[in-house]
Amino acid sequence: MAMLWKIPLILIVSASLEIAMTAPNPNGKAQSEERQRYDRDNKTRDAVPMPLGWGPPTFKGAGHVVSLLEIAAILVSLCPSALRAVHLDWIADSPFLQQGSKVAITSPFIFGFLLSVFGAYIRLTCYRYLGRQFTFSLTLQKDHKLITGGPYAIVRHPSYTGLFAFYFGSLVSQMGPGSFWFEAGLWNLAPAKGVGVVAWGVMWAIGVFYVAYRLWVGYALFERVNREDTVLMDEFKDQWVTWSKNTPYRLIPYVY
Repeated sequence: MAMLWKIPLILIVSASLEIAMTAPNPNGKAQSEERQRYDRDNKTRDAVPMPLGWGPPTFKGAGHVVSLLEIAAILVSLCPSALRAVHLDWIADSPFLQQGSKVAITSPFIFGFLLSVFGAYIRLTCYRYLGRQFTFSLTLQKDHKLITGGPYAIVRHPSYTGLFAFYFGSLVSQMGPGSFWFEAGLWNLAPAKGVGVVAWGVMWAIGVFYVAYRLWVGYALFERVNREDTVLMDEFKDQWVTWSKNTPYRLIPYVY
């Protein structure tokens, strides 16, 4: 029955995914007009383009699919008769989901779970401190203010720190040892016994996208850090210089 306690933890990871990957503010017309003066010098254009339109919704969808599969596998393992009682025989008798009998709450899962929640919490805190100024694109708005308090007094780009923490933590919790993904052999280069080729192929493709997207956006954000500093320094000048001296680290205190 210990597996049953994993379900609410899986749902919390999914909720953290929604927080970390949902933009608190849209990129409106006024914001786009305001950034034009910087675009003339290519200062706000990302060196590595990011899929800000279709990317986050697709990434969230893939993450929720992974979570739902693990929950379904737990229910198939613990209470198949209950599923049949509500006419969900196709789930209860699925050889694919029956591969999840080894799903467990492991040390890597706990580590990944805590890191995911911590990362989402950092992101949410940054949303609150920046308010309407927080967008997923590198943008300066009318009457833009330099925020130097809260998490921005610890590192200069805490929202990226939170996203990196979430990316790594959720990958470990959703696809590491003890997860349905890991225990069902969905990382294998061939389907495990009892797993159909089509189901394995679809899940393997989702897994590759789920990892590749993290690497793509993670690299793009790492490249964006210096560019964002340049834009803020040009806009706020001495105020930014003072802040950078008081807060010398970009992402990780005493490291970088």
